[in-house]
Amino acid sequence: MRTKSLSLLMSAASACCGLGVFLSCSPKETCATSVEMVGDSLVADIDMGHFAIAIQHPADTTSALAQAIAEYASEALGGTYQGEYTSPHAIMSYYHSQTIKDWLPDYQQLKEVSDADNKFYWNVRITTVADTPQFLTIAYNCETYQGGAHGLGVHFGITLRKSDCRRVGWEVIRNSNGEKVQELMRQGLREYFNVKTDDELKNLLFDENYIYTMPMPQCPPLFTADGIQFVYNPYEIAPYAAGRPTFVIPYDKLNDNLTVTAQRLCGNI
Repeated sequence: MRTKSLSLLMSAASACCGLGVFLSCSPKETCATSVEMVGDSLVADIDMGHFAIAIQHPADTTSALAQAIAEYASEALGGTYQGEYTSPHAIMSYYHSQTIKDWLPDYQQLKEVSDADNKFYWNVRITTVADTPQFLTIAYNCETYQGGAHGLGVHFGITLRKSDCRRVGWEVIRNSNGEKVQELMRQGLREYFNVKTDDELKNLLFDENYIYTMPMPQCPPLFTADGIQFVYNPYEIAPYAAGRPTFVIPYDKLNDNLTVTAQRLCGNI
């Protein structure tokens, strides 16, 4: 049951986040270069457990950037909301109530076979990671528990180019399987796992061949103030106990492997 829910969540999140997906504003409409962000949240503590969602979004909900973020949020949360994207609160309310409704049968079934007081939880946060004149990066975090040994958390996000609201994907890194990029990725993982050699690193990964060709994360590149953040979710390249392998590669180290699009985003040209 928990595995099925995780699979659905990961599929929905990866479909909207990452692999070559783009969103553009209409030709006559451009995204804002300066964005005032506000927050909204919903919380319900009920017999089944704790259900909470918090979203940061542009104060001007009619802007192209706001609607791009709202559409992304809806896709990350399941992609079934049919209303307008000008009301982030309506989107939150829909998925908040829908999740409670969808999870109730599983909770009732669990209570029938177990006397344990296993409370479910669903905690979603959509927050701002970086806001520059060129781009806005949003993070999507979802922590869930539906019975079993432990809960699960996933982290995705998007970087939106403000000039046209394009979603930036891994295509902006050239020759990602080349030795330079691969060594930077191995270095980031060695630092995350606090090991010094690739031999030590390979023993911590699902596949020892990853040290030769490390796959790009399912989460798309997240542009930050300091560089591009790489995020691997639990079970992606390492066991659950490894947590969420995450590291940032500075722009200047990646610059030769960045497309012109990426160099303009990070201000290198």
